[in-house]
Amino acid sequence: MSITPYHAKLFAHELTRRAPSDSIEKLATALSEAQVDLNPHQIEAALFAFRSPLSKGAILADEVGLGKTIEAGILLAQRWAERRRRLLVICPANLRKQWSQELADKFFLPTAILEARTFTEAVRRGNLNPFEQSKIVICSYQFARAKEPYLRQTAWDLVVIDEAHRLRNVYKSGNKIGSAIKSSLAARQKVLLTATPLQNSLDELYGLVSIVDEFTFGDLRTFRKQFAGAARGASITSSEASLLEEARLLGVDSYSVVPIEALSGGFKSAYAIQRNTDSHWLGNDGLFFPPSRAGFERRRRFSRRD
Repeated sequence: MSITPYHAKLFAHELTRRAPSDSIEKLATALSEAQVDLNPHQIEAALFAFRSPLSKGAILADEVGLGKTIEAGILLAQRWAERRRRLLVICPANLRKQWSQELADKFFLPTAILEARTFTEAVRRGNLNPFEQSKIVICSYQFARAKEPYLRQTAWDLVVIDEAHRLRNVYKSGNKIGSAIKSSLAARQKVLLTATPLQNSLDELYGLVSIVDEFTFGDLRTFRKQFAGAARGASITSSEASLLEEARLLGVDSYSVVPIEALSGGFKSAYAIQRNTDSHWLGNDGLFFPPSRAGFERRRRFSRRD
């Protein structure tokens, strides 16, 4: 079958055309040969990560078993189809082979696992930066930290960080691995995968978001003041978070969070919310009460002492 110049131009257009970032057509090239049964939420997650060309990345926080690896595979496959092939996957050491097999079996993407031995062999062959190669590079957290200068000088098109909750305390000075990865990849587009973006503190969400874009929430003090009632300068607790949600549902627009021990002397509920409009308080039993001795006595009937 001969191809006319007209058909050649048409085929070239179909291969190179650009679809809107929120359109499923954007992923058509990447998914045309993928050997995976996709679910709608996985397509939506991939489109979400691609939504803004100015975005520095996204956090995909689906529950365990919902296919975050497949979502990341779609993103990597699309970048590969666009011939933007400087791609990196950072994951726990015990998941490196699993990532390599998943990308090969389901998306036919070539991968290279970098570790001390393979890195040294590549250097001996003349590749002075083994992170720059014609395959998707997979490495562990510890290796990424050890080779921080090489990560920094590589112009990555996309970086996928699996089990990203391991970096949630990056805002703390003692987190050496998190700080090294964050600084070396600050200018690159990243996708963070985690089923538990926060566990004990809202500050952990700040840490993860700061890896994607350090300027989203500003500095930690500003974040705490805006989102964690941070006149105390402490991390928000799960008890406190539930109080904030109750206050929102009850239409409390202006409030402060204070230790309830300072008010009523050591109840099981650790914190109360002050409603600034009328100087009442909301405990985590959902009751408003005035900051008076009578109010404390009434709360005593609903709160068990420590």
